[in-house]
Amino acid sequence: MECQTRLITTLQSIGEIVVYGEQNITTDTDIFDYFKEKRLIALLVDIVRAKPILYTTNFSTIWEEGNNHENSQDDEEDFMVTNLMPVAYTAPVKAQVLQTISLPISNAKDPTSLYYLLSNNHINLLLCSLLPLKQFTTASQEEIIPVFVGLLKNLTIHLAQSPSTLSQFFSLPKRNTKKMTFPNPRQHTKKTHTMNKSSFPLLSAAVEVATSAYARSDSFVRLTALNIINNICGLLDEFLHGLIDECVVEQQLLFTNLCQCLVEQYQNLVTAVLTTNSTFTMSSTATLSIKENTNATATAAITSEVLNVLDQLLFLNNLFQCGVRSLNVRLCEWILRCVIFDPLMVKIASYGATSTSTESSPTAKNKHCTEKRVIAQVAAYFLSQIILIIDYKPFSRMCAVAILHPLSPAAAGKTTETSKHYALIRH
Repeated sequence: MECQTRLITTLQSIGEIVVYGEQNITTDTDIFDYFKEKRLIALLVDIVRAKPILYTTNFSTIWEEGNNHENSQDDEEDFMVTNLMPVAYTAPVKAQVLQTISLPISNAKDPTSLYYLLSNNHINLLLCSLLPLKQFTTASQEEIIPVFVGLLKNLTIHLAQSPSTLSQFFSLPKRNTKKMTFPNPRQHTKKTHTMNKSSFPLLSAAVEVATSAYARSDSFVRLTALNIINNICGLLDEFLHGLIDECVVEQQLLFTNLCQCLVEQYQNLVTAVLTTNSTFTMSSTATLSIKENTNATATAAITSEVLNVLDQLLFLNNLFQCGVRSLNVRLCEWILRCVIFDPLMVKIASYGATSTSTESSPTAKNKHCTEKRVIAQVAAYFLSQIILIIDYKPFSRMCAVAILHPLSPAAAGKTTETSKHYALIRH
């Protein structure tokens, strides 16, 4: 523990000294020149990338196998042997290394210094080595991910301020020029891909953080990662949009997570209304109304869930406005299949099919609120908010066809009774 503390303190001092040297590079170049001469950035990246060697392994055999590898970048990533002290493999040390690397990047004032920090593929190797995040334990993720997302934020800021540095965030030899097909959102297939071979590590890392289990428990980390994704996609660069188009795996992971969150938020809102015995109604302007007799706790719970829904939909709208056409097309299909068709329209149609028999009973009219009606009302409210907030014309047209066209998947097999759900959605 003492050795770990000393190492963390040393790494912290290195970051502060390098920042001082870079900010005073016009008057004193010795500090930053020494940093470059000793290739300390490569050493810091190696500490994060390094994996401990098993003591039962014959080191001479590993060294011989390593020398037999061709000197290619891909092999360099797969083969990583170091003789670092065991303390260098701990999560606090790796987190401090990320902080030490992030400091000079966030405080870089000279364009030449920034170019050096991002050059030689060191940052890309660093990002790829931390993916997937599942390789770390829960305790290690709590140490690493907050600092990691801070590094991603600093890199994104510099990319937005200096688009000329885009070439430092990808590797041309790794790009796959073959046409890639996008999987069916409803098809659950076993993953055979690896995130650490991404052609755009910055986007891959942001998506990995945003969709991680840790981000579900830390709203700040998730929000920061989603903003990073939005800022990257919002850059007006045709080549960058081409890179995003090739990141099919990342898009699949992101869209699956976003749609799952929307469905969970819908279910949470239904649960909040049902468990608190609240009276939930939707006005003609598609706004939520809760009767005055509802207690304050119930009102706060429902309002909180609604705000979460609105935040998620606002992010989706911002993502649509970035203008990455291929991403927008895929996102439209994902939302329609995994959110609008099922569960929203299914729940509304289910209520429409049973409303005739229920409303014909005199006692049913005096009931406070039936479960099916609450589920259908929340679904109608949810659907109306999606249509109102997401201001993307192709998506609006697709929603209109899905709701109103007689040949749409949601209307397939409908009866006279189920047709009532169309009127409910329109109003």
